[in-house]
Amino acid sequence: MYLLEQLDPKRHDALAILDAIGDFGQLSDAEQDDHLGLWAYSGMDEAQHPLTVLLREGHNATCVVRDLDGTLQFLWQENSTSDRWSRGPLYREHLMDDEELGEAIEDDPRWLDEREISLPLDSLYEVLARLRLRRVRS
Repeated sequence: MYLLEQLDPKRHDALAILDAIGDFGQLSDAEQDDHLGLWAYSGMDEAQHPLTVLLREGHNATCVVRDLDGTLQFLWQENSTSDRWSRGPLYREHLMDDEELGEAIEDDPRWLDEREISLPLDSLYEVLARLRLRRVRS
């Protein structure tokens, strides 16, 4: 998918990130503080895909990562007080719908730029439409 490459060509090991998340929970509080938090320690800070900003808001932490095989993986914290995270394929329903996205951009025309989405809006809608039709496999 050319537009997906254009949006962000980087790929990361989603399983290694989940392993690091598990390891982080085993560290003492002082050690956790030394690593500047879970996201930095696990590599999620660096690995999160630009589509992460389009995830629906919830009570638990979430992230989109483009895995080594090129698939988009949805990572989520199982509950807000848990150290357990899971992963699965990113489906269109995980993301804002077209109407929500349109409203965000209408309210603030620089919304995409401020969130570092480099695609023109019509190209972004095309990426999202492809997610709707094609479930990305893990």
